[in-house]
Amino acid sequence: MKADFFAVFEQYFCPVPPDFVINVEFVSSLVCKLKCGKAAGYDGLTAEHIVYAHSILIVLLSLLYQMLVLHGIVPTAFGQGIFLYRW
Repeated sequence: MKADFFAVFEQYFCPVPPDFVINVEFVSSLVCKLKCGKAAGYDGLTAEHIVYAHSILIVLLSLLYQMLVLHGIVPTAFGQGIFLYRW
């Protein structure tokens, strides 16, 4: 099953639509929609860290996401999270 998965996975290609643009305005609009008061993520950051950070962070995030889309990669850490179990 693992070999079958990787055979299909290597053929997977998800083209980016030509009208899809990640720019400062797009990232800024997403940051404005973040809900404050939520628990921190795996990295210890909360929405407040991003919402109230210096505006240069929005520029840097837009550049980061542009490069990720351009190169077609997703960092492993983007898939990590915290699950809390209640007994």
